[in-house]
Amino acid sequence: MIGPLLATSIASILGAPTRSVPALRNAGQWVIGMALGLYFTPQVTALVASIWWAILLAIAWALGLGWAFGAWLHRGHAARMGVGPREARATSYFAGAIGGASEMTLLAEREGARSDRWPRPTACGW
Repeated sequence: MIGPLLATSIASILGAPTRSVPALRNAGQWVIGMALGLYFTPQVTALVASIWWAILLAIAWALGLGWAFGAWLHRGHAARMGVGPREARATSYFAGAIGGASEMTLLAEREGARSDRWPRPTACGW
């Protein structure tokens, strides 16, 4: 999975037109979800339930980091995104959120963000 991700990232950074095909993305998520679901035996479910506090802590940590990084991206890049204030806020948040790229893109599109306008690296960094 790293190969296609890196190839798409490099192509996008170099300015090649890239886009997501929702039907293929949904099919891929369905396959991965089914594969992961097969491992949830009663023993695994009991183990996950026993560490509920660690899972909640990890969720809070990931949300906090995503919010902070999204705010940082918004401060530095909202003006040059070429979108309205609501779109800029949603775009910055989901570009900085902790999560899988495919899931963040899907959630971003549902909230009106523009995944084609996510902040791009410049010659001097972000």
